[in-house]
Amino acid sequence: MDQRANILNTGWTQQAARLAAAIMILTTSVPARAEIVIAVAGPTQGRDAQRTQNMTAVAQTSAETINANGGINSEPLKVITVDDGCQRDTAETVARDLVARKVALVLGHPCTNAALAAADIYAKANTLFIATATRHPTLTRNREGSSIFRLSGRDDRQGETAGRLLARDAIDGPIAIVHDRTQYARALAEDAEATLKRAGAPAPITATIIGGDKDYKLVLKKVNGARTIFFAGFPMEAGFLFAALRDAGSTATFIGSDSLATQEFATTFANKARGVRVLVSSAAKMDFGGANQQQDIDASYMRAAIQVFAAAATRAGQNDSAQILMALRSHTFATSMGPISFDDFGDANMPSYDVIEWQGDSWTRAAQSNP
Repeated sequence: MDQRANILNTGWTQQAARLAAAIMILTTSVPARAEIVIAVAGPTQGRDAQRTQNMTAVAQTSAETINANGGINSEPLKVITVDDGCQRDTAETVARDLVARKVALVLGHPCTNAALAAADIYAKANTLFIATATRHPTLTRNREGSSIFRLSGRDDRQGETAGRLLARDAIDGPIAIVHDRTQYARALAEDAEATLKRAGAPAPITATIIGGDKDYKLVLKKVNGARTIFFAGFPMEAGFLFAALRDAGSTATFIGSDSLATQEFATTFANKARGVRVLVSSAAKMDFGGANQQQDIDASYMRAAIQVFAAAATRAGQNDSAQILMALRSHTFATSMGPISFDDFGDANMPSYDVIEWQGDSWTRAAQSNP
């Protein structure tokens, strides 16, 4: 009896072992769904920290929408945020880490130096970077590699628009260009001047200010007689200069670069800045009722970038980076901003800039804004 029991027990033990092994094989042969990691890069402190936070929130919402519909090629999206410190060295370190982690897509990098430094690393690793927040022409004009794309437009095209506006107004009187000496502002001013020269318009009055200054007596003396003034720079300096011009009796049309369309500008100057005009991307189809147009523009580009990525992967039929890059280079994609394709430099084939006007509590599209 004991011998028979031992045989039966041995048999059951062997069957149980075989069953456990079969379950283990079955379990390990069905891999967990891979995550498609999207990184939003930007500073988490300082002037552009809020932009990083807002872009991350939009990316999260976009990812959740896609995941609720089955993900991309049945794989879910995961959004992470990395702090590039708005600094070249930090951005390089962050970029190397993202490459090592094999992220599928990098978005953001609103600071020019950080974006340029990171782009070099992404290009060498063939990591997809779609710039949604930096406009410096060098990013795509001197494109480091075919994995670098941009939705956010180029400052030289913004400068060209400003130049055409100035050329149109130069018929009726002097025009002026003022900038705050930053790399961003200087590039815009130079492009506006070059456009004026090509148009055969009179040379503009030019002046510079130092960021943080509130005393613009010398600048006022130079530009007070101008009919139209283009200011390239940041919101606080623009607001103080505009107020000083009005106090001095100037009725000049004041056109600012896109960096003015922020909550900071609206909150600080409110009704005192009524009449200030700002260049914004005409492709960003946002509601002009809000105060923070920059936030709305960032959101538009972020949503569109993720839509483009998802559409390219879907067209490729797989989440292989090489296949996605190939699709991006050769197709047009439907997005919330309209059809988007990319030129040979990696820039989106999209319209130029429009002009909006601050009414003291909201923005409206300016009349006759297109030059």
